[in-house]
Amino acid sequence: LRRETPEVQEFLKVSALFDRFCASLCDRLLGEPSMRGGSKDLLAYLERANLFLVQLDSSITWFRYHALFTEFLRRQLRTEQTAELYRIASLWFEENNLLDEAIHYATHAADYERAAGLLETHYIDMIQRGEQSALLEWLSTLPSDLMEKRPRLWLAKGWANIISLNSVEAETCVQKAEALIPANETENRLRGESKLLRILTGIFAGKVAAMDEISDAFILLAEQDDFLHCLLHFNLGLHHVMLGNTGLAVD
Repeated sequence: LRRETPEVQEFLKVSALFDRFCASLCDRLLGEPSMRGGSKDLLAYLERANLFLVQLDSSITWFRYHALFTEFLRRQLRTEQTAELYRIASLWFEENNLLDEAIHYATHAADYERAAGLLETHYIDMIQRGEQSALLEWLSTLPSDLMEKRPRLWLAKGWANIISLNSVEAETCVQKAEALIPANETENRLRGESKLLRILTGIFAGKVAAMDEISDAFILLAEQDDFLHCLLHFNLGLHHVMLGNTGLAVD
C-alpha cells in the first residue's frame, strides 16, 4: 500500500468500505481523481497492478477486492471518516434505484432518520417483491424511539408479519400504528391502510370481517392505490369464502 501514490492509497481505502463499488460511485465519494479518466482509469490501473481487484459482472461495472485485502484496507480509516462516506454512498445508491444498499449504508452511517424515511417510502414495494424478511431485519436496526414516532414503520412491520403468517405480531403492529396516526383528514390513506391490515389480520386469525369495515376501508383509500385496493378485494373475497358465498368470492 505504501508503494502506491497518495491518490491510489485513498482510492483503495475508500472503495474498500463497500461490498461492491463502481466508477460512478467512487467519483461521487472521492470527487474526480486527477487521473484523466477518473475512477474508471484508476480501476483499470488497479487491475493492471494486480491489486486484488475482482470483477463482479460481465459488463465490468462492479468490483470488489479480495476479502483479506478488504479487511486490511477497512482498518486504515477512522470511524468518524467512514460515517460521512456511508451517508454519501446511501444517497448515490438511492439515486440509482438500489434501495437495499441505500438503506444498508444509511444504517452504517448511523443515519437512522434517513433509513426510516427510505423504509417509509418503499416498504410497499418491498412487500410486493416478497422482501418481508429483509424489511423486518431493517426495521429491527432502528432505534425504538424512532419507531414510536412513525406509524408507517409499524404498518410496514405489520405487513411483513402478516405475510410471514404471524397474525399476533401483525395485530400488535396495527394497534401501534393506529395510536400514532394523527386525527385529521390528510391521513385518511394511513387510516385506510391500517384498517385493511387489521381486516386481513383478523381473517388470518379465523375471524369473519364485517362488511362495514371493508366498506370503510374502500372509502378511505384512494382509487389509484392499486396494491392496497387489490388487497381489499382479496379481503372481500375471503370474507365471502368464510360465509360460504363462493360465487361472490370468485367475482
